[in-house]
Amino acid sequence: MSQAELARRTDKVNGSKFLPGTTLERIVQMTREILEENGAEVGSNDSYGKIYDSAIGISRGVAVRAVRVRRSNRGRYAHAYPDDEKRL
Repeated sequence: MSQAELARRTDKVNGSKFLPGTTLERIVQMTREILEENGAEVGSNDSYGKIYDSAIGISRGVAVRAVRVRRSNRGRYAHAYPDDEKRL
């Protein structure tokens, strides 16, 4: 896949992607770690991020080391996705 196609497939519209081999169990574990480290509680839609030592995903065509957790419904739901560590 070309760099342009990779960038298109991992852009803001299509969403960043975790690297192949990243299991759902690992994604849930990272999400939980980030929420616990930040003392997240129901009632707030704050979002959090964490930078890892090595690449965990691709965002906008670039390998990234960060995971961002966005919360919604007053903190009842959480969605984790790879993000550029420079954007945290």
